[in-house]
Amino acid sequence: MTNVEAARKTLAAVEPYQILVNNAGGNRPAYLRDVKVEDFDFIFALNVRAAFFMAQTVALRLLEAKLPGSIINISSQMGHAGAARRTVYCASKHAMEGFTKAMAIELAPHNIRVNSLGPTFLETPMTRPFFENKAFRDEVLSKIKLGRLGQLDELTGAIVFLASDASSLMTGSALVLDGGWTAGVAALKQLLQHLRIEAAYRRLAFDQRNGVIHHHMRHALAAATAPRCRGAGSTPRSASRRARAKPAARARRHRDRRRRFCGPSSARTSAASSITGPREVLMTKAVGFINEN
Repeated sequence: MTNVEAARKTLAAVEPYQILVNNAGGNRPAYLRDVKVEDFDFIFALNVRAAFFMAQTVALRLLEAKLPGSIINISSQMGHAGAARRTVYCASKHAMEGFTKAMAIELAPHNIRVNSLGPTFLETPMTRPFFENKAFRDEVLSKIKLGRLGQLDELTGAIVFLASDASSLMTGSALVLDGGWTAGVAALKQLLQHLRIEAAYRRLAFDQRNGVIHHHMRHALAAATAPRCRGAGSTPRSASRRARAKPAARARRHRDRRRRFCGPSSARTSAASSITGPREVLMTKAVGFINEN
């Protein structure tokens, strides 16, 4: 759909499509240093521009006719991850995931659902030449936890599900059929959250040893780790009262403690920069996790 106006005229001449499988897409793999402007334009013109305006055109026809519908944008596992030689392709599929969610929000009041389907590498005539490269094939199979490539007929059930009333409560969602490729992504997010909290605690302990008491930091950590409900495990009342203290007075006390115990700001910066051990340990954990997955 490179000619948007022609596509609009064609669709205006027929009954509105209540189900759209938005399947056009392509790729020109290249390392970042080798990406050409014409390849970037080709991928985005097809994977983003064409897909966006096709979905828009179908949605507008449904709105005119006041009909419900289901728009299924065929995305990719690369809309949820990254890979070498696929910077532009990943960017295009992340873009599709974004406009899928935004369209779903706008069209939900009209009972038009918009979801994405993200398959892993499929064995098709178009991809077969890539898999003749043994190194590439072995790399791909090592990341698909089921240990094999996907087949086209394995997508049909998911498409039927998204098109039918079986998914009537589902919109703005991504259905990923990747054989386990992105299974580690959620776990990685949890690990990074844990590492951020751990790093904050380490910094808080360092500052307290040097006489700096970060009340606001302590409360933020308590809020991040406390249950998301009132009652048991909630912030103590004393903490709530301190949090309501006047900002100017709190800042003044904090500044006085800093000057009394830590000296000039340059000395504090020098002392803080010498703590590299904990940071290196945290980064080693994260890099190790990424390499394993």
